[in-house]
Amino acid sequence: MGEDTKGRYRFPYGDFRTLHRCAVISGESRAGQYKHGTIEKALKGLLEAIDRKAARDDS
Repeated sequence: MGEDTKGRYRFPYGDFRTLHRCAVISGESRAGQYKHGTIEKALKGLLEAIDRKAARDDS
């Protein structure tokens, strides 16, 4: 894929400063759709970690 195409960025996740939860959810879904099991599992773990941290921060 060319550097100037959207396809080059198959799993966008944020702006390199902030990780966007919705992007992690989208990436997990896309990884499952295209049978990238390792990526899907990693993103699921990351989403769980984000949710645990958010729950602690809300306490």
